Amino acid sequence: MNPIVSILNRVNAPKKEKYRILSFPTHESYQTNLAETGHEFLLFNRGGGNKIWETKYKPIPKNTHIFNAITDTEYDIDFVLSQERFGQIQFAQEVSKSLRIPIIHLEHIEPQLNNWPQEQFDHMRSFKADINVFITEHNQKSWGIEDSVVIKHGIRTSDFTGCIVTGK
Repeated sequence: MNPIVSILNRVNAPKKEKYRILSFPTHESYQTNLAETGHEFLLFNRGGGNKIWETKYKPIPKNTHIFNAITDTEYDIDFVLSQERFGQIQFAQEVSKSLRIPIIHLEHIEPQLNNWPQEQFDHMRSFKADINVFITEHNQKSWGIEDSVVIKHGIRTSDFTGCIVTGK
């Protein structure tokens, strides 16, 4: 089947109550927040120096599963979620193409305009997904990717219990 037809079939399919989302260990706190959506997350632990889930920061949510090879899973994956541009989105694009499923990229970071040559910035910006999401309007504008949406992030104040704040 043509990959574009496959993506369109999935995008136009009836909405599910629970999606199976292939992603990668990125930010434990952010992923824990995403897990609260109730969807099932399959985090591919690529190894080879790539980020792994650090349980010292957050326990693995019950609807999040970590596996070491795509063949380890028998799940019917609905889409791929990439959350960083430093190797992850490139790998996610390969998986998306191979499995013929859509890819969503959620951008957490700002481009390092003071540290990157223009050529590197243009190269990083060239990696796009079927849906590109940014966490703030500022983040969206700094990358200059117009075909995108903003879903504002937040923090849970309960994560700060036990902190003492003084007016001094």
